[in-house]
Amino acid sequence: MSFNDEKLAPAVLQSASRYEIPEGFRAVAMQSAGPLPILQNGNHVDVIIDSAIVLEQVLVIDIAEQSGRQATIVLAVPVENSAMIANAAALGVVSLVLVG
Repeated sequence: MSFNDEKLAPAVLQSASRYEIPEGFRAVAMQSAGPLPILQNGNHVDVIIDSAIVLEQVLVIDIAEQSGRQATIVLAVPVENSAMIANAAALGVVSLVLVG
C-alpha cells in the first residue's frame, strides 16, 4: 500500500520536533528491528515486516532519542493498518527504509 501526497492531507508541523497526526491516521511508536537510516521528522519511510513492504511512504511524525537506547520512531499509520503495525512493532519484527 502506498501513501502519496494526493491521499494525505498536508502534514502540519506542530513544533520543532513533532508533526500533527493526519485525519484517519494513528501514531504508532516503534523501534526498528534493523539498523535505522538517519531520519528526521517529516521524512517518509517504507515499513517492512517479514521481508515484505507492507506500507510505503509513511510519514515520520516524531523521533525520540534516549541515551544508550535505540531511537523510538513515531509514524502516522492509516487506521486500518495501525493494529498490524503496532503488533509487529511490539514483536520487534519491523524494519524501516528511508524513501528518497
